[in-house]
Amino acid sequence: MIITGKNMMDMFLKKVKRCIEKYRMIVSNDIVIVGVSGGPDSLALLYSLYYLREELNIGIIVVHLNHMIRGEEADREAIFVEDHAKRLGLPYTVKKVDVPTYMKEKGLSSQVAGREVRYQFFESELKRHSANKIALGHTANDQAETVLMRIIRGSGTRGLGGIPPIRNGLIIRPMIEITRREIERFLSLNGIEYVKDPSNLDFRYLRNRIRGELLPILERDYNPKIIEILRNSAEIFSDDDDYLSGYSNDIFCNLLLEEKKGVIILDVSILRGLHVALQRRVLRKGLKVLRGDLSRISGRHISDILRLVKMRVSNRYIELPGDITVKYIYDKLYLSSNNRMRSQDKPYLKPYLDHGKSIYLLKEGLTIPGSTFISILCVRFDAEIRDINDVDLDFNNNFKVFLDYEKTGNSLWVRTRRPGDRFHPLGMSGSKKLKDFFIDEKVQREERDRILLLVSNNKILWVVGMRVSEEVRLTDETKKVLIIDIKRS
Repeated sequence: MIITGKNMMDMFLKKVKRCIEKYRMIVSNDIVIVGVSGGPDSLALLYSLYYLREELNIGIIVVHLNHMIRGEEADREAIFVEDHAKRLGLPYTVKKVDVPTYMKEKGLSSQVAGREVRYQFFESELKRHSANKIALGHTANDQAETVLMRIIRGSGTRGLGGIPPIRNGLIIRPMIEITRREIERFLSLNGIEYVKDPSNLDFRYLRNRIRGELLPILERDYNPKIIEILRNSAEIFSDDDDYLSGYSNDIFCNLLLEEKKGVIILDVSILRGLHVALQRRVLRKGLKVLRGDLSRISGRHISDILRLVKMRVSNRYIELPGDITVKYIYDKLYLSSNNRMRSQDKPYLKPYLDHGKSIYLLKEGLTIPGSTFISILCVRFDAEIRDINDVDLDFNNNFKVFLDYEKTGNSLWVRTRRPGDRFHPLGMSGSKKLKDFFIDEKVQREERDRILLLVSNNKILWVVGMRVSEEVRLTDETKKVLIIDIKRS
C-alpha cells in the first residue's frame, strides 16, 4: 500500500476520533469550547475537530486568551487565531487579561497565574455559550514530559498518572495519544501555519529542560519510542490509581468513626490491619476530607502519622502544614484543623440522612459523565449519558433518575436545602417553595435538612428519592438521557 498525504490525514483523524471514543469525551450535540493559542498543538486540535464536526455532530467555538505578557507579539497571535476562526466560519472569542498584574496581586509565579486565568476564562466562556466541553491541545509529548517531571520531583502513582484525558466531565484532551511529530506532519499536509511560543525555549523551567534536553537524549540514546512508553505507563498508573482510590474510599468509610466541623476520627484498630499502601491512601483521604485539598502534605507527613500509630502512645500528637494536628488517643486517630478556610468557602450544613455518624454535607460537584464519590457521605453518584433509544427506563428505584440531558447540562451539584429554595415538581403547573413541597409530602421537620438536592445554577432538578423537576423530565423530544444512580459504598 502506498501511503499518500490523504491516507496520512485520514489515519491522523481516525486516531483523534479513537481517542475521543475511548475516553467518551464527546457525545452528539455537544458544544465544544476549543482553547487555541496559535501554536501547533492547539491548531491541530482545532482543525481535527473541525474536520470531524459533522461525524461527531458537535458545535465548535474558538477561544483565545492574550496574557498581555509579550506585548505586540501576543497581539499578533490573537489576530492570527481570529483569522483561523474566520477562515473556518466558526464563532470565536479573543480576550485580554493582565496576567502580570494578577500575578503580583496573588503572589503567584507567571505559570501558575497564567493557568488560573486561563481556566477562569474557559469556564466563563463555557457558561456564556451554554457549552458542554472545553477541549485543550495537550499531546503525548506533554504527557511524557509530565511523567518525567514528576519522577524527578518525586511522586506517587496518582502523580505518575500524568495529565488526565478527561477531567470533571468537562475538560477533554483529544490529542493526548498523538505525538508532536504526528501533529507537525498533519499541519504540513494541510498547509496550516502556526506560531512558536518563545517561552518554550526558556530553560529556567524544568518542563522546557525536559522537552529540549532530556527527552531528545532518551529518544536518541536509549529508546526511540520513549514518548509512547511513558504515555502508556501514565495510562497504566492512572488506571491503577483509579481502582485503588475507589477501594480505599470504601475502606475509609469503614474506619470513619466521626466527622464534624474541623475534626475527623478514624478507627486505628482497622487501620493497622491494612497493607501500608492502603494505610497511606486512607490517611490522605482523611486529610483531604478535613481540609478540602492536600496542598503542602507530602509523603513524609503521611509516614509521620503512620509512626504515630505504630507507637501506640496515647495523647501523642504531631502537627502538619495547614494548621493540622493529628493525635492518637486509645486506638483512635483524631485529625483536626484550626484553619477556617474550608468552612468559609463551603459552609457545613446539616447531618446527612441516617448514616449513624455525625457527618455534615458540603456542596459537591458531580462528574458528568462519570463517577463521583462523596467521601464524607460514603455515597457514590454514577452518571452516564445515553441515547434515548438505548435506555431501559426503570422508575422503581427512588435513587436512580432519568433526566433530559439537553436541559440539565454538565454543571451539576449536590447539596441540602437553603432558605428560599423553590422547586417545580413533576406534574405540577408551576414552582413552589421547597418547604411547602416537604409539608405536602409529609416530610418531618427534622428530616428536611437531610434530604439531598441535585441542582444546576441553584435550580433544583431532583429532590433525591422523592420527585424530579418538571423542567428536566423526559419528553417525546428528548434525544439524550442523563442517568444518575446513587449507591452506598
